[in-house]
Amino acid sequence: FIFSRVYFQKNFSEDNVPSGKDVISTVVTYLPDSGLTLKTAAEESIRGLVKAGLLRYPGDITEYKEINIKYAFPIPVPGLREEMIRLKKELAKFSVITRGRYGNWEYAGMEHAVRDGLEVKGEADKLK
Repeated sequence: FIFSRVYFQKNFSEDNVPSGKDVISTVVTYLPDSGLTLKTAAEESIRGLVKAGLLRYPGDITEYKEINIKYAFPIPVPGLREEMIRLKKELAKFSVITRGRYGNWEYAGMEHAVRDGLEVKGEADKLK
């Protein structure tokens, strides 16, 4: 499959989708110089959804939208941990607490966002 993740919006809440419908999102990761286009990624995703049994027929789709997020996933590099420690110390001088995928420069999902939210109060109290 071309996609690395598939999720159904109504699994988060039935209120996220029109009655009698579903919204399926796929995530396709690729390198900028791969030659992959958004249109090809969408077409391959639809074929993959049918092959996986998550969609009966491509014609069942009433609309779709491709979105390219250039920096969707942080890419670790040598020295990143040390640089993050230095940056966080500097930002703390201004009472700035970094959180999330880009604030901690880590691969993070919803469960990490909840964890971060629970931890941030303790960090904020330390800055006072």
